[in-house]
Amino acid sequence: MKNGEKNTRPEDETWGDEWPHDGFRESPGRNSIRQPPPLLYLSPLGERAGLGGEGGIPQVTPGTFTLTITDTSGSLTHATAVTITINVTCSGITNVIEPLLTAGCIDNSGIANALTSKLSAAQAAISAGDTKAAVNILSAFIHQVQAQSGKHIATSCSVGGETIDPTAELISEVTALIDSLK
Repeated sequence: MKNGEKNTRPEDETWGDEWPHDGFRESPGRNSIRQPPPLLYLSPLGERAGLGGEGGIPQVTPGTFTLTITDTSGSLTHATAVTITINVTCSGITNVIEPLLTAGCIDNSGIANALTSKLSAAQAAISAGDTKAAVNILSAFIHQVQAQSGKHIATSCSVGGETIDPTAELISEVTALIDSLK
């Protein structure tokens, strides 16, 4: 389908996984409804968080969840369950630091660099199988965040329209990572 063309389909034709070029599909049948494709974005400080929602930081806790998606078309209802496991990683935490620096939540690039360096070192220790060293490095990360809280790391700031406590967020994420290594 080219842009500007009307999307018409016979009532008995099914679409499978094919989505029209504009990102929307029209439900076959008499009561055609244009539906957007399902969206699920989970990225730190991403453009979208949750199910198609706009915003800053997704409020996601590490763990395993089951998401059930249900669609009703006329008298038919279809449901499918998807299991989602969310793990905290050094790279995931590193991806949060740059947006915090950009937003002014961390006001010193040297502090941001020191934090990302600790996360890189912790990841190297994890990759080498040295869990004890990784936990020690991540504990040093927590101590540095605590020491800079209210100084170079704000205790409250706005990112993507959400007010957060960057100190609490970083400590919470690193604590979850340490717990997963034990």
